[in-house]
Formats: sequence, C-alpha cells, structure tokens
Amino acid sequence: MDFVLLNGSNGACVAVEVDGRDHFTEDGRSYSEAHLERVEVLRRAGWEIVHVPYYRWWRNGWLSDRNDPHFQKAVCQLFAELRICLSLG
Repeated sequence: MDFVLLNGSNGACVAVEVDGRDHFTEDGRSYSEAHLERVEVLRRAGWEIVHVPYYRWWRNGWLSDRNDPHFQKAVCQLFAELRICLSLG
C-alpha cells in the first residue's frame, strides 16, 4: 500500500495503491501474478483498494502538465472510486 485514507466521520478507510512498472508484466498494462496475489491477500484481510496505474499519470512526462483529457478522466475516476470506498456518496 502506498497510503491509506480514513474518513474520520464514519471510520471507512481505503488503501491507495500507486501501481508502478514493477506491478505489471512486460506489456506494461497487465498486472503481474505476484501483484495480483498480494492484492488478494489484502482483500481477504478486509482492505478496500483503489489502484492508480502509473501509465494514467506519466507518459514521457506528467500528463497533468499537458492538460491531457485522458489524465483528467483518470482523476475523475479516482475521486469517484474514493468517494464510493469512503462512503461519501
């Protein structure tokens, strides 16, 4: 886990996993078996996990620096997932 967010109002928490290159197979888009196994262990332990794949943020430079529409979509998806996991509606 890279970091954990806690909703102090209701106690809900979510692990945020920033998935770097070592989490993926050679193609850079499919998760490695080792990564999938680790995620399953965390889920069995009761963790909610939100994944942030590096390629949605970095492609020969930070996508946020270019006002890239794919980056903007990734940010909106991230916030939507966090709202659901933290029960923020």
